[in-house]
Amino acid sequence: GRSTRGTRRGRGASRRQMRRSMSPSRKSSPASSRSRSTVRSGRRRTKSGAKSATSEAEDEEAAMEAAIKAALEDAKGLAKLAPKRLRRWWLRRQARLLRNADIIADMIEMILEEEDFDWDDLDENDNPRRVYHFTPDWLRWKYYYVLLVYWDPLFEIPQYIPSCFRIFRCLLGLTPVAAVAASAGWLIHSYWRNSQYTVGACIVESLPSRYENAGNMDPRVRGTYIVRRSYPPTPMRPEGFITQSCSVDVRCDKTDYGATSAKEDDRCVAFQAWNWGDQLDCFFHKDDIFGELGERLYCLQRPSDLEKEQITVILSSIILVMFIVAAIIIDWRQRGRIEKDALDEEQKAIEDEELAEAKKAREERETAEAAHHAARSEAHQAHHDDPLARSSIVSTA
Repeated sequence: GRSTRGTRRGRGASRRQMRRSMSPSRKSSPASSRSRSTVRSGRRRTKSGAKSATSEAEDEEAAMEAAIKAALEDAKGLAKLAPKRLRRWWLRRQARLLRNADIIADMIEMILEEEDFDWDDLDENDNPRRVYHFTPDWLRWKYYYVLLVYWDPLFEIPQYIPSCFRIFRCLLGLTPVAAVAASAGWLIHSYWRNSQYTVGACIVESLPSRYENAGNMDPRVRGTYIVRRSYPPTPMRPEGFITQSCSVDVRCDKTDYGATSAKEDDRCVAFQAWNWGDQLDCFFHKDDIFGELGERLYCLQRPSDLEKEQITVILSSIILVMFIVAAIIIDWRQRGRIEKDALDEEQKAIEDEELAEAKKAREERETAEAAHHAARSEAHQAHHDDPLARSSIVSTA
């Protein structure tokens, strides 16, 4: 719609200029003269506004910042709940609308006056026919105001969205930092979880019914023991014991690989085990002393040995350091390239300036030589054309 109006406006302006050049004595309608005067006044106001804005830009910016700061401090009610950045953007936008209200109003008036006349349908005096609209003028004015102020800026949003390459580069830069943060969080969480468990006294009540192989690179044996854990007396309950199960993982000391090389034939034949009545180190949750909350009981070690967490933190930190070093090297090379380009441009500018000065000096020298030769030729010609000089030369001879 706006492109059609712009095309029609340009076509109408060219036709009006052609009619003025071909028939200057034709009659003009009051509406067309009013439209032209409005356009001229709008142009004059735009030019004068541009000149004044150039001289008063700093004062207006300072005044707007002061007004925005005062509005942010005086915010009440729900306005305080909005982020300050969003409120600042909204206030800045409202101030910009107030500052450009006259320009927007002139543009809307020009559009409305252009639509009030059909420049494709001319009368015998080459005046456009007036167009009557069903919608009232105030509603059309509001429509174009919403179109210019609220709808058109939406099409400018994509140009502020960063490119895919920039997003990828940002994500690539944040990945090592996120990895270090995640590994550090995992380490802190595991350390906190270990701190929730307390050492207890456990005695083996029942041996595992079967042992299972665990681990791929490091062969281990896993078995579930039934233990009896004693707890100290409390104001709520006297001392006693509770029967719980715990899983125990131990390293395999000797492995029988069987007749084939298949992993199913491998069998651990020597590993650490406990018999009935042996003391076994166990760890229970400090909030589940009596085993009523169903918290898991750990034997030999706490929930985590922190080995995986520490290795993850070290590896992610090394990757981050390598990434930082690579970024510093790339930035240093880019800065060196930029400085080199700046030096090359400066050297080229100096050479161009010297060349221009040499060319100017050469032109001045050639001009002076040409003037000198011209003066000598004129003097020689004048001497040759003087009859007195020729007669004196003949008498002397």
